[in-house]
Amino acid sequence: MAAVTMRDIARLAGGVHQSTVSLALRNAPVISLATRMRIQRIARTAGYHRDPLLDAFNVRRVQSRQSRSHPVLAFVSDFDSRKAMEASPLHASLWRGAAHAAESLYHRLEPFFLGPRGLSPVRLDSILFNRGIDGLVTAAFRPTTPPLRLAWERYCGVRVECQNWRSPHITVATDLLQGTRTAFRRAKQLGYNRIGLLLEPDENARNDLALAGYLVEHAKVTGHPAPLVAPQFRSAARLREWIKSNRIDAILSAGTGTGGLLAAIDLQPGRDLGWACLALSRPDRSIAGQVADSERAGALAVEQVVGLSRLNLRGPASSAMITYVPSTWQDGASLPSRHLLGGV
Repeated sequence: MAAVTMRDIARLAGGVHQSTVSLALRNAPVISLATRMRIQRIARTAGYHRDPLLDAFNVRRVQSRQSRSHPVLAFVSDFDSRKAMEASPLHASLWRGAAHAAESLYHRLEPFFLGPRGLSPVRLDSILFNRGIDGLVTAAFRPTTPPLRLAWERYCGVRVECQNWRSPHITVATDLLQGTRTAFRRAKQLGYNRIGLLLEPDENARNDLALAGYLVEHAKVTGHPAPLVAPQFRSAARLREWIKSNRIDAILSAGTGTGGLLAAIDLQPGRDLGWACLALSRPDRSIAGQVADSERAGALAVEQVVGLSRLNLRGPASSAMITYVPSTWQDGASLPSRHLLGGV
């Protein structure tokens, strides 16, 4: 009886492409989990077995390629230089994760900078086209940076954060909704009762996620006062007025700049009120909050770009897709147990 092949599995799976079967059997993340599990189940039922001779040939083929130049992926950020980029803990972590993932997939990651003294989008587009680079990761551009105008139909593109952009359509982002829920629950456990949410200027998508998480947890608290959601304060004086009039005893916010605002109105987190940051770029025991797994986000972005490239899927996707990366809670001095806090 002839051995079952991937072509047979593709037919049994409803006529999917053979490359889809190959990726599913290798558990490639570019294929949805449901599709991977379905194809793997069909393969087991049909009695499919990997061909050891073919595997040996593929290993030999990959090893022979290592001496050649690997395909280049673009890592695009809005800094002026690599030194400036790596001075940012968030972007340094993104770069590490993305570079390691590219290396493991036999690609080479190259940074491109669009800061004030860097490339223009038009110049970047020209360089990528002339060098034949069609895989690109946009690395957590600042909210004030306008959407990147490139000929997206030429690229397999994935963005990290930048959720206010329309292209590329595939996004990797920190799970701010679940992170906010965790922070709210932890603040309640520590004895805080009037927990406010401070929204960040120019962060519409992130604000929406934080607000959704806050409202979900707030709705669970029986007899809790009305939601304490602040507007996007740029003035320390207005922030102080909001805290005082609402008798806030703890603040959740997505930006570390809140610490500076509180200091400007002579309020010390951990002494005068509690504060938790929802998007810490690295562990810091002086600040309680959610630590983003930026290294994992960078790796996922590269893995998805490589998967798109292997399937020859360039240009805008048929529908937008977001992969949310969980963050990790850490206790810190800015949100001590309530009985240690003097109050506002």
